[in-house]
This record gives sequence, structure tokens and C-alpha cells, in this order.
Amino acid sequence: MTQKEYAAYLGNLIGEEIDTERKFLEEQFYGYFQCFMPYGKDAEKIFEPISNGQLFYERVKPIFKTTEKEALAIFEQNASPGYFVPGKKEDTKLVKEIGERILKNLIAFAEFIEDGNLIKGLKEITEIEISNTDQQDFNNDKHLSLYEAFSDWRIENSDKSELVSVLDEAYYSISCDYFLSAYFQYPRYKNKPEIDFLKPYFELWEQGRRFVLSNSKLILFS
Repeated sequence: MTQKEYAAYLGNLIGEEIDTERKFLEEQFYGYFQCFMPYGKDAEKIFEPISNGQLFYERVKPIFKTTEKEALAIFEQNASPGYFVPGKKEDTKLVKEIGERILKNLIAFAEFIEDGNLIKGLKEITEIEISNTDQQDFNNDKHLSLYEAFSDWRIENSDKSELVSVLDEAYYSISCDYFLSAYFQYPRYKNKPEIDFLKPYFELWEQGRRFVLSNSKLILFS
């Protein structure tokens, strides 16, 4: 199956006509997974044409259960959810434990890509803080150094000729989050750590939270 054929196949799943002559096919699939809300019925069919498609399906499958309650509440108001947004959980002990795993795995990632400056910066983090505001500074040097290294690794290890690349925008639009998107796409990356280093970040998202680096802190916020 070609990418054009796969794009048409994806359109047929939701009863939409896709322009297979567009240069960037993936642009037509922003918000695609939302079409299978709230229960994820038939979502497994998305991945049937993809090599190792079951691996990709198993990663994305939990997002429907995680956000089912929130999605149903929106549908009851005769509206459609824009994104997958889990309700915030209040188990701060668990959230901190997840934060510790995130930091450990980010250091392992930095060591894998042999980025000395990033390793040094991550090892300077000595505190995990839980914040209740989403007003965070993502443009500080420490967070940007991680984001840039992560982005370079993600792009360099993606094959744009694969069928799964047609879902790039669909993955990003689950929660407008490249770290989360990369977790869902992890099986496609060629050169990657043996550990599933983004798994704790997915677990943090399930708790209704995200993270940002700041000086000596890993901040977990809602």
C-alpha cells in the first residue's frame, strides 16, 4: 500500500474524502483520532495496513479510556472534544514518583545521544515540584536544550516514506504535545534507547499533568 492509498483508506474509515494529490497528506488528518471518541470503537483498523500495526494500536488504545468521562460530558453538551484532555488526578505521591522516573529516563536519553551539555543540565536538577498553574516558562535555556535535542533525535530517526508518517499530524493533535506524540510513535524510530524512555511521560499525561524544566527543578503542572 502506498501513502496515497493509505490516506484514502483512513478517509474511508470515517466517511471523509481525502485529496490524495496534496503534497503533505498528513495535514488532512489533524484531529483524526478524535473521530473515534469516546470509546475508540474500530480504532484498531487505523493500524491494520501498517507493518507492526498492533504495536502502534496498543500505544494509542488507552487514550480513549483515559478521557472517556471528559469526552462524554462534552458530547452531552452537543459539542465535540477538540483534544484528548484527561481530568487532573490528585495523587501527588504517584505524580512525584512519575516525575522521578521521567528525570531518570531523560538522563538515560541524554546519555544515549551522547549530549554532554544536556546530561550536565539534567543532573543539576535536584527538586521535583508540583505546580497547579499552567503558566510555565518553556523558553528557559534548560528546557529548550532538552526540547531541541529531543526534536533533532525524533526527526533524524523518522522515515517519512513509511505509512505511519501519514498520521504525523493526527498524533500531534491528540494533545498538541510532541513528547506525547513521540511516545505513541516510538516503534517507528530507528535509533533509540532500549528503555521506553517516554513511558513515564505518558503516565504523567494520564494524571492530567505535563512537565517543564527550570534551573534546578522538574516542574509537574496541570
